[in-house]
Amino acid sequence: MPEKNNKNSEEMNENISKPSQKLQKYEILSKISDLEIIAKKAAMLGNYDDSIQYAEKIIRLSIRGNLPEHIKEQQNFLNEIAERVQKEYTIDEIHSVGNGIKKIYEMLIEGEKIQEAHIILNDFKKNYKDISYFNSIPLIQEILKRDNQLWISYQSTLQKDDKIHNIENQKEVFKSELEEIKNFLKRM
Repeated sequence: MPEKNNKNSEEMNENISKPSQKLQKYEILSKISDLEIIAKKAAMLGNYDDSIQYAEKIIRLSIRGNLPEHIKEQQNFLNEIAERVQKEYTIDEIHSVGNGIKKIYEMLIEGEKIQEAHIILNDFKKNYKDISYFNSIPLIQEILKRDNQLWISYQSTLQKDDKIHNIENQKEVFKSELEEIKNFLKRM
């Protein structure tokens, strides 16, 4: 008989613990849900440190509640935050370097060194060619637009100069040929 009582008490403990485990899991899921909302809101506002802290709490609760799908969601969320932070850092870097390039570019333009200014800008673009959003940054759009206009104007000026130079060369050739013809006619 004592064995039966032991079995019955174990069964009763299991039956009692199952509902309390389920209740605990629901409480954990509820806390996770609340924290996910807060974490996403913080991320939208750019408070990445807070978002990371909330994600860590969610991961701890998920481990405690044996909820691996929530752990995976938070890992993805943390990866998204890391990408956003990297993008913002890169944008800040591009702005900083871009402002320096703009100053140098303007000085070269003032000194009528359009070709050198164009080369410096092209080197700048090459350094950030792998950044997909590079051309969408307003500062970069402004510099590229100005360079495009100046470069087209510069190229057309060079073409005009080449045409004038070619015409001058043709005049010289024509003059020398005309002189040769005059000299030939005089000898006859």
